[in-house]
Amino acid sequence: MEKNKIYEKINTFLSSDRFINSLSENFFESFNNKIIKVTLTDISEDIIIEFQESSIRIHEKAGSPDVEILSSTVNLLLFVITQGSESFSKNIVIKGDIDTANKFNNFLSNSDELKYFLSNFIGNDYFETLQKLYTSVVPSVKSSLSERENEFRDYLLYDLKILPTKSEINKFLDDVDDIKSRTDNLIKKYKL
Repeated sequence: MEKNKIYEKINTFLSSDRFINSLSENFFESFNNKIIKVTLTDISEDIIIEFQESSIRIHEKAGSPDVEILSSTVNLLLFVITQGSESFSKNIVIKGDIDTANKFNNFLSNSDELKYFLSNFIGNDYFETLQKLYTSVVPSVKSSLSERENEFRDYLLYDLKILPTKSEINKFLDDVDDIKSRTDNLIKKYKL
């Protein structure tokens, strides 16, 4: 499907009364007249999200955004799926208005509006299947990430101290060369 047609379908859905009525009353106050640029770094794609008084539109290009969010597609999706896990949020670069970016991240990570959007966009049956999968998989993913994060932190704090630094290796090599040189000199001296 052509990109313009996809944007058109998304914008039709975003402007529907059903979607707009599902948003919280003060939703548009948070984002009024804001432009958010989401750059998906792994596929070199920019998505412009424009919030107006009572509507949301997706564009391919726009003027200067209030906020620019840079992330890989997978990282951003995992951020949403894990409801804003720090493991993924630390890989998201934010430029511009931090307040708006935080509100948008909160919207992505733990909002009913996004769940409603997804259920209508991909279909309620698919969404229910994904949600069941999500509720069964996410706890183990979070646990696994937490364990890996702890293991990595321990590696950085303790195990790296065991490994020699470059300067220590160079000093050791210099010392070996010095001992070899002195040994050679002793061998020469006593061979004569």
